[in-house]
Amino acid sequence: MAGFDGVDMNDISSMNQVLKRTPNGEALGKLSERLGLITGGVLQSSVARKAFVHNISALDEAALSDAQSYWGAEQGRVISIIGLLQAEEKVLAMQAKEARSRIKNSIRAEARAQQAKFTETEVKDRAEEHVEILDIEERSQIVEVMLAVALASKEATTGYLTVISREISFRCARMAAGIYAGT
Repeated sequence: MAGFDGVDMNDISSMNQVLKRTPNGEALGKLSERLGLITGGVLQSSVARKAFVHNISALDEAALSDAQSYWGAEQGRVISIIGLLQAEEKVLAMQAKEARSRIKNSIRAEARAQQAKFTETEVKDRAEEHVEILDIEERSQIVEVMLAVALASKEATTGYLTVISREISFRCARMAAGIYAGT
């Protein structure tokens, strides 16, 4: 994926690599695994997501059961990732707030030492151009983009599970009516 606003994400191939680009992301991921809040290994490897079977009604019972298991597990994996990304988003917001405050105070102190006067807008503008703020903003962009993708993935997965559930319900209704004997 080519960068946006100078952010290069071409070398990212796992969730762990996303978290490594944020100040506490890797530690947060490891802590979540140790506490059993996310499944071990979710962050470590690249996961090729299966394509959803569009002819769900053609699946036999075993394949339908396998699809339900896969997409249920996939939903859990994606929800875990969303939680980590949302937590990291909060950490980055707190760090940005602290850094902005510290940098603004430093700019004001520098201005006083030079007997210069800066408007609040000038102080804010100078702070926003500081390398530390720019770094936090870049990391935040990565997290925000990945969160948007993960949220969309969660919605798609929920839709897939709904389709599977409806197919199971449809088959159960047909079996109860005596017009379906399974495949």
